[in-house]
Amino acid sequence: MNHGKKSGEFLPKNNIQIAVGDKIGNDMTKEKFNALIERVESLFQPSFAKVNAVLKVNRRWDDPAVDANASQWPNGNWRVSMYGGLARHPLINDDGFMMVLCHEIGHHIGGAPRSNDNTYWSSAEGQSDYFASLKCFRRVIENDDNITIVKSMQIDPTATQRCQEIYKSPQDIALCQRVAMAGKTVAVFIASKTETPNIQLTTPDNRRVSKTNEDHPEPQCRLDTYFQGSLCDKSVNEEVSHDDPSVATCHAKAGFKIGLRPTCWYKPSSNEL
Repeated sequence: MNHGKKSGEFLPKNNIQIAVGDKIGNDMTKEKFNALIERVESLFQPSFAKVNAVLKVNRRWDDPAVDANASQWPNGNWRVSMYGGLARHPLINDDGFMMVLCHEIGHHIGGAPRSNDNTYWSSAEGQSDYFASLKCFRRVIENDDNITIVKSMQIDPTATQRCQEIYKSPQDIALCQRVAMAGKTVAVFIASKTETPNIQLTTPDNRRVSKTNEDHPEPQCRLDTYFQGSLCDKSVNEEVSHDDPSVATCHAKAGFKIGLRPTCWYKPSSNEL
């Protein structure tokens, strides 16, 4: 049998489980779980069609695993699996759940850098995070009444400050704030499962890798990546490249100083310097 090829799990290996009806679960319902997935899946089907593939999201509501993953199968069947245990986790809200789904979609169409020095189908973990906030989740919510929505949210002051520095219209600022907070939700959730000390938007990981890390970056580095994706003022309609990481992203050669992939996991290519 010709099996598909699977990317890494969203979280490092863990045995966490949250069953349907578990008291520690949040207010997620099966109906909302399916609706959130449909919202993202339907929006990105055309992007998969452009590369002669079909996106199939496996809705594993009854599965208690706190995780998600992506896989590619023969004949253009590209899959993402979203687990009910993840959706029910008390640290994951609706936006965070959709951001995780965007990360998994990013493994398929998130562009370079890809794993194994660009020879494997899957975008690197950090690139999938960057794509999730830069292109995917932003596109999913861009037409929402984000000004009203963020008024009911607790927004990190640093997110507000930086978003106001980059964007000018109230609508774009609110969109940036919401994307940034979805990224923070996911990163804080990851940190809680890896016994990482408190991570913050004000404490970026300033390490500079000598080679791009294709595996899961540290939680602070992942937070930085989601945040920088929210601050990159590139159109969601500019599609990233499968091979060239400089396309449709923020990088130094294009004059950007903010919104770049963090160097705690990413080594810029020659096209970006």
